Amino acid sequence: MKKIIIAVVTSLLAFLLCSCEKTDSYEIKNRYIVQGIGIDKAQDGGLTVSFQLINTDAASVSSAQDSPEKPTKCYSVYASSVSQAVSLLSNDLGKRLLLNQNRILIFGRSFAQDGIGRVLDEFLRNTESRFTVLCAVSDKTASEIIFAQLGKNIVPAVQCEKMLSAGDAYTVETELYQAVNCIYDGRRDFALPLLSLSRNEEAEKINCTGTVLFYGDRAVGTVSRSTSFGINLLLKKQSSGIIDVKVENSTVSYEIVITKPEIICVNTEGKPTFELRLKARLKITEISTEKGAADNVPSLEALSAAAEDALKSSIEKSVTECIIKVSGDTLGLADIYNKTAKSKARIDNKYLKSFDTKITVKISIVNSGDFSANLYGGRKYEQF
Repeated sequence: MKKIIIAVVTSLLAFLLCSCEKTDSYEIKNRYIVQGIGIDKAQDGGLTVSFQLINTDAASVSSAQDSPEKPTKCYSVYASSVSQAVSLLSNDLGKRLLLNQNRILIFGRSFAQDGIGRVLDEFLRNTESRFTVLCAVSDKTASEIIFAQLGKNIVPAVQCEKMLSAGDAYTVETELYQAVNCIYDGRRDFALPLLSLSRNEEAEKINCTGTVLFYGDRAVGTVSRSTSFGINLLLKKQSSGIIDVKVENSTVSYEIVITKPEIICVNTEGKPTFELRLKARLKITEISTEKGAADNVPSLEALSAAAEDALKSSIEKSVTECIIKVSGDTLGLADIYNKTAKSKARIDNKYLKSFDTKITVKISIVNSGDFSANLYGGRKYEQF
């Protein structure tokens, strides 16, 4: 009897564990791995969605006369929504698209100006989508970045991801969830890096040429990379990047070790004032003087003052470009004001222009090399 019961239970478990549903379509061999997605506006109001897929058919060739296949396959699909585009391409290829490996989401400039909010729902509802995918705007169309030919065995999406996540002080890095949060909570605006495609005789190249500012979900203006530097200084702890500053008759290269930004709102004589404070630790990597002699090296005070002026100038430029010219609250000043005033109403960005700003930059220099003794003189520096 005991053996019969064991046999019945075993059979029942085997039946329950064996799925009757066909699952072959979910295996990697039956999927196309998405590396990049680009979204452009079609002429009739629809979408042109471009996909960059890993070429799973590419294999090493044994014959030297045969040329290897390209590492990616790219397709553009016309559709009314991103989810429809995914479905249409899956049907055409006979394989489902695997979205959780996507590295970058690119919006064409024209589409970004009309508003990107209408396509974000697909990425929020689809459980395969990554909320941490990096976002960018193309100087022209998203499709040209997706279809870029960067050279042998180079995947454009991988190249873009590396470039945008390298920690460059002049490149804004924004992930999908950050943009979505800004759009839907309405408490601050955001910025996306601007990508452009250049061509030479050998191959094409993708460059980050600036930053696109958003108001709500619409792109409202473009600023230079130097302005992007000021935005980065105020929004995050920067731990990498090189800046070049002219100091007396020398050009000095500073490496950013760490920055610590702080933005507070104070009430000065009944008028709100934003205090933008930055502490930064820099390392001098190179001093290029006219004669190259140690006697021509600027003093430590001059090096510190020049660095402070350069960082302060970058912050001033970011405030001017974002708040005064574009009226985009990329720095989140309205949210800081509301928290200080204990208000929930969103301040019109144009009203921010009437507020005063006070910028304070404090530099601490660390160094190594032949000039260390001349620069330091045993002086100690504040830690933060």
